[in-house]
Amino acid sequence: MPNPVRLNKHPSEKEVKRSLDSSIADGASFSVMAGLGDTYVPPFAVALGATTAQVGILAALPYAFAGISQAIISNLPGITEKRKEFILLFAFIHGLAWIFIALLAIFLLPKETAIIALIILFSVYSVLNAVAIPPWSGWMADLVPEHQRGSYFGKRNAIAGFALLAATIAGGWLLGLLEATLALQAFAVLFLFAFLWRMVSVFFLWRMADVPAETKIIPIHPWDFLSSPAWHGSRTFAIYVALMQFATNVAGPFFVVYMLRDLHMDYFTFAVLVGITSLVRIVSMPYWGRLADIVGSRNVLRVSGLLVPIAPVLWVFSADPIYLVFAQVFSGFAWAGFDLSTFNYALSSTSKEHRVSFISYYNLMNNLMIFAGALLGGLAAEFFAGASLLWMHGLLLIFLFSGAIRLAVSFVFLPLIQERKLTRSVDEKDFFWKAVAVYPMKGIVGELYNGWNFSTGQVNNVHRGLTHIVGRLKNKNKGE
Repeated sequence: MPNPVRLNKHPSEKEVKRSLDSSIADGASFSVMAGLGDTYVPPFAVALGATTAQVGILAALPYAFAGISQAIISNLPGITEKRKEFILLFAFIHGLAWIFIALLAIFLLPKETAIIALIILFSVYSVLNAVAIPPWSGWMADLVPEHQRGSYFGKRNAIAGFALLAATIAGGWLLGLLEATLALQAFAVLFLFAFLWRMVSVFFLWRMADVPAETKIIPIHPWDFLSSPAWHGSRTFAIYVALMQFATNVAGPFFVVYMLRDLHMDYFTFAVLVGITSLVRIVSMPYWGRLADIVGSRNVLRVSGLLVPIAPVLWVFSADPIYLVFAQVFSGFAWAGFDLSTFNYALSSTSKEHRVSFISYYNLMNNLMIFAGALLGGLAAEFFAGASLLWMHGLLLIFLFSGAIRLAVSFVFLPLIQERKLTRSVDEKDFFWKAVAVYPMKGIVGELYNGWNFSTGQVNNVHRGLTHIVGRLKNKNKGE
């Protein structure tokens, strides 16, 4: 086992390379943990007999506590002095939470007690991860050279995304395999595997070099952020994203309930549908990224901000799994553009000195709105459980409601968001059509065309090589 790298103001090139490789492995390991663990906590709650409102609380409370704790941690003095030790400690305790969650599946408690315990444990688990995010972000920003960040994080995110996809599908397959013999205790197997993969993640964090913070953090006073004209643009953007998170989570936590309880899907089909969205997000990111480099994050946000409201509405038309695959493909494509544009816009909204403080407020607003949306969605789902409109009933009405709120928020706020840097001006209606239909189709046709040219070229090369070999053999026979 290699020796841990101690604090070094000037880590060598070899130490930096090993740290960056270790961070990629950490991201992949963390994603496997999330695919086996986080993904299956809501299904575990459904299997325990949780009501729709309780599933909403399970989704809501962790975000509320995580947002508040992250905002507190970001403004603590001296948090950047021993980042590695701080992150390792909380990452290790974070992993231990899976053992306690697994115990709920092993020692079956009374239904209400088990559900309350799950909500509490998952909230603690989320807080332990959230408090490590601000110092981890600063650590990575100081460790990764600025000119390499785009390519490095693109590679890291792609590998982590594929790891999450593989773990999610493997978890669904394993759960379906063990459910017949172990029943609820099958979830314990997944959660214990999640614990092991978090420990693998901690090991790779331990291998990374510690570096001192290069940028002095200047906190933003809450009142300045809420009222100062200097923060008007950033504040408008943050409010828009927070309201979109509210509207999204009115329905978001309840797709699990709809699939497993209402449609009676098996766990493997559930895993495939969840995994498809992750896969499409991964493969769509480069497309949206190239588009953002050309026309700016604001224009990409204006397109994706109008696509995201359609995603939940697609679920009201059919329950056929094949149809839902296409609905999930659309959702992954839309959310890839939205996530990328909001991430880029958030980073460019402030100076380096104010970035940590702004991101903490930004995340706090998002998390509180996620909490409020999931709570409202759960209460609304219980209230409208017996209601119907045309062919829609129950949770389908919540999906429709969520889409309507998303659309209203986008119509109001998108025109107010301004681009932070000079980019090519575009006709918005024309660009919307091209971004959604023309450019993706050109990309598909281009890939097929390039693939055909590559294939025919290789066939021709093989044919020429064989002809040459046959010719030499004939000449050799003639010589003999």
